[in-house]
Amino acid sequence: MLWNSDEVVDEVMQRVQERFTFGSTEEGTFRYCGRNIEDKGDYIQISSPETLEKVKPIHIAKARERQIADSATPEEQSQMRGVLGSLGWIARLCRPELAYKTSALQGRQSSPTLRDLLETNKLLQAAQKTKENGIRFYKNVVNWKESVILSVTDASHAAETQVAPSGRERGYRSQGGRFLFLANKMPDEKEAIYVMPLEWQSTTLKRICRSTLQAETLSSMNGSEAAQHLRVVLYASENPKEKGRDVHWNIAAMDSKVIYWLTDCRSLVDLMGSMTGSQISDKRLAIDMTTLRAELWRPKGHFMGDSASQDRMPEDACDQMYWISARDMVSDGMTKSMRWDAIRRVLDLGTWVLSEAARRALPTSVVQHV
Repeated sequence: MLWNSDEVVDEVMQRVQERFTFGSTEEGTFRYCGRNIEDKGDYIQISSPETLEKVKPIHIAKARERQIADSATPEEQSQMRGVLGSLGWIARLCRPELAYKTSALQGRQSSPTLRDLLETNKLLQAAQKTKENGIRFYKNVVNWKESVILSVTDASHAAETQVAPSGRERGYRSQGGRFLFLANKMPDEKEAIYVMPLEWQSTTLKRICRSTLQAETLSSMNGSEAAQHLRVVLYASENPKEKGRDVHWNIAAMDSKVIYWLTDCRSLVDLMGSMTGSQISDKRLAIDMTTLRAELWRPKGHFMGDSASQDRMPEDACDQMYWISARDMVSDGMTKSMRWDAIRRVLDLGTWVLSEAARRALPTSVVQHV
């Protein structure tokens, strides 16, 4: 068992340990389920260097290393699955910067070539060279009750290729990436704010996207749904739900914390502030945008919003979308191959600052900058 508590919970856990048989109890710095949990004084660090050290690279005969277009043997394919399975577990656990490349290679593991095997070994080598990397949770920097949720989403358009078991390529796939942070406020360009990474993901979008706007919209939808689920979980931890469906409880949960949706797609932000979605000719995309707009236009105390019947978007809404510069998009490295610097800077320092002011999705007559 793993718990983090104050004196009240310590008393409860003492009774639990008296009732059931446990082994030793460790506190502060210890190893738990394949991860190292270390108390560094100012922060708690989660890492998994020992697990990385145990992963062996795919064995490729020297004579075949230059034949990069050849298909992998069944044994090599099995080794690739094992390496990527381990890297995927570590990426989900404490190494977000590994998530994109692992996801991209997993899309090719059903029928890999020697090139894919070499790329897998290269990724493993890079991960093992930085095995001490992890995530950090700084102490006493975020006010839990007054905190906000940051849903930071990005997407790359039609740049991914997957391989079916038959060996045929599925091209023009888009990749979505996101971070969910807990923070005290919306980030700005004036000062760095502390952020706690609670969730991250890099995944190939299931739908073929006709445009960058569509890819960014789908990624934003995934991020908003995950953030709203997180908000309900946090609310439920202090306000248990009674049996049965309670609309009032659901509304109270939605009003409990503000979620800031952050994207670097300016056209998406502008369209979310529009009164209607009539500018979009793609019907499926228009429907997706309408569902997002219903959440952004929701007044407090209501189950959903309706841009067609409301005069304006509520300025104090609990779901707000902002445009941020591509230079500040920390989720960029979750959608394409690039240096890990931006992600590692946020994870190592636990802080985030924008290079220029964000812009909120509001009707043009009431656009606000922060």
